[in-house]
Amino acid sequence: MVIPSWQKAKMADKDKYWKAWSKGLAILALANFSWVIFDISYVNLRSFLIKNELLVHNNASNKVLNTNIPWIISNYDKIKGIKKSNLSDRFLENFYSLNQEISINKTSPRAKDLIVKQKNIALLLIEESNDNATNKKGLETIKEKLRKKTKNESYRIAIEELLDFDYLTKVDWSNENLFWKKEIIPITESIFTNKFDIKGNKHNYFWQISLSFQIIFLIDIIIRSYSLKRKLNDITWIDAISKRWLDIPLIIPFFPLLRIFPVIERLSNTRIIQTEPIRAAISQWIVALLAIEIFEILTIKMLDTIQSSIDSPRLPTKIRNLCSYQLKRGNGNSEISDLVRLWLPILLQKIGPNMRQQLIAVLNYSLQRSMKKSSLHTLIKPNLVLEKAEEAISSQLSSGMVDTLLGFSKNTGDAFFEKDNALNKLSIETIDQFWEELADSLESEDVLNKTQFLLTSIFEKIKLSSFQELKSQNSISEMITELDDLNFNTTKARTN
Repeated sequence: MVIPSWQKAKMADKDKYWKAWSKGLAILALANFSWVIFDISYVNLRSFLIKNELLVHNNASNKVLNTNIPWIISNYDKIKGIKKSNLSDRFLENFYSLNQEISINKTSPRAKDLIVKQKNIALLLIEESNDNATNKKGLETIKEKLRKKTKNESYRIAIEELLDFDYLTKVDWSNENLFWKKEIIPITESIFTNKFDIKGNKHNYFWQISLSFQIIFLIDIIIRSYSLKRKLNDITWIDAISKRWLDIPLIIPFFPLLRIFPVIERLSNTRIIQTEPIRAAISQWIVALLAIEIFEILTIKMLDTIQSSIDSPRLPTKIRNLCSYQLKRGNGNSEISDLVRLWLPILLQKIGPNMRQQLIAVLNYSLQRSMKKSSLHTLIKPNLVLEKAEEAISSQLSSGMVDTLLGFSKNTGDAFFEKDNALNKLSIETIDQFWEELADSLESEDVLNKTQFLLTSIFEKIKLSSFQELKSQNSISEMITELDDLNFNTTKARTN
């Protein structure tokens, strides 16, 4: 049925709105995941931002200061349920008062009182602010810097020395001030405490903001499931919703890092980013590794089977079982008979004649070599005419012998092709006699043991070399390179 033009325009508008909705949700999912990463790393990022802000602020030559950093920290601290340490505030407030007083008169009684107070607050700050991992790390850094400054193993003694009234009246305060502002104050600024409710749980309002995202994504899943149910009338609601199983991390409150998978899927479907090359490369490597592992298992299993058959004391019996009378089928024929009937005509009628020149060359070389070893050759060697005649005779003789043999082989092949029962029987008997003689030779224990040892050693070396080759990273890389060459050359050929 032909669709009217007005209905086509309506469907185009609907697809346009749906694509815009999908793209908007993909961007929203990316923003949500970016916020999750920020929230997880906020505590460490907070310390980093505070330290760098203070370092920039204290460096008069550097005017690049992001004024949004204090606003971000103060507002997001409320979401994370953390607040600046009271001891940290007291430490900083007293330090700036001490700095101002010493700049005026460092021997005044007030300066002495502020030094004592600063010493007590510093000891209290280090001992009582280790209630979380971030604070502990910062406090350990402060201790290390104090030890390094005074070359003393105890941070307590280091604080006593650095905040001693007699010491500060003798040294240049500008150097001491620089040490505290550059090394200690930035770490002190980042020390915080957690807020707790009446039940002793930490305050964290992350879930409240995350809930709004989860509701939006849940609505999107319902809309997509409803659209799928309208297209497929027989599908159930459970099956329709299960089609969006990859979006589950977007609506659950735990394991937020799993949201990266639906985010990548949405960004790829809306073509905001191209993930197909990455996916193809990863799939190619996985398939190559699996293929090598499977081939390795099959190869080793096959070689182990051959080795176990060779090591068996029943090896002569197994060889004897290859005889035609041991392999009779229901119609009275054997697989060996069929194989001989198939391959002997091919060998005698096609492969042999095609190798005529090579066979003549080999036979001619053998004849000339035999003649040269004879006593007659020493007599005719001085005579060039006789020597050339010798070469011509060997050439004619070798070609005649090869042609005779090939003619005979062709006639034999024709006989096989015509299903000559007598010739077929003689050939089968010859092959059977070969297996019988081989089995009889292996009946000797000494021959059997040596043969088994040598053959198993050969297969063991083959197994080890194959295993090392398969495990080599170069073999995988070469396989991937070869696949790339085939893919790109095929694509280029189609384009041309």
